Amino acid sequence: MDSMVALEAKPLASLPWTEIDPAGPILVLVVPQVMKEIDKRKRDGRLGKRAREFNRLIAPAAESGSAVQISAGPPQVDIAFAQIGRIDWDALQDLDPEEGDARVVAQMLNVANVPAAVKTLFSYDNNPIAMASRYGIKARKLPENWLLEPEPSPHEKELLRLKSKVAELETTEPEIELKLEFEAPDSLQIYRVEALDASEHMILPRGFCGKTEKCHRTPGCLASASCRIRVMTANMASIASRPYPAIPRAFTAISKKNTAKSASR
Repeated sequence: MDSMVALEAKPLASLPWTEIDPAGPILVLVVPQVMKEIDKRKRDGRLGKRAREFNRLIAPAAESGSAVQISAGPPQVDIAFAQIGRIDWDALQDLDPEEGDARVVAQMLNVANVPAAVKTLFSYDNNPIAMASRYGIKARKLPENWLLEPEPSPHEKELLRLKSKVAELETTEPEIELKLEFEAPDSLQIYRVEALDASEHMILPRGFCGKTEKCHRTPGCLASASCRIRVMTANMASIASRPYPAIPRAFTAISKKNTAKSASR
């Protein structure tokens, strides 16, 4: 087996080994290169837990030097360290001793006490499978259903954490609902001031206070825009009830029913 089986597949004891050999027994051999790759992952953030679990599983085999049963079966499945003979790299011209996959295949070719006819490379990667096939080693690709479900990314983990926190708060925190109701007096009237032309600018102040057209020179007179607005908003009710000369577009009365939205502004 290669490291992918140990790190990315479901726990070895729970795998459907009957798909490999219904009768058994099956001996899973771990070559030194595979064990080295697994050991390097023991501190890995994503695969560290799987690497440490595999180390605990195979530790008795390392201590005793013999196979350890991982499934009673059927089929019975044992796991052990492979004993590797000396590798003649000169005879393996197309295998690079510095490449991990090539070392796995070379070590398989030199496993001691295992007939070549029963050797089978079990891997998820195509590269070692192709190398093994060139040297007459049977190979099986790891089925997709043997793999673990993909782990969520850091972003997905954070999103799940926040959703869980929101759900917790929704069940433990009180729910607050605000409702605001108000009624306007029946006598409320709203006036909209339309734009005045130049002549109406002088008629309007005289209509309000009865002063002459020179009144705009007096501080605070209605002829000034700021004063006009101030008096309109503060004394609208009294102004509306006083007589003044006809101004075609000075004010337009709006019913309370149709101007609720304007009143809120």
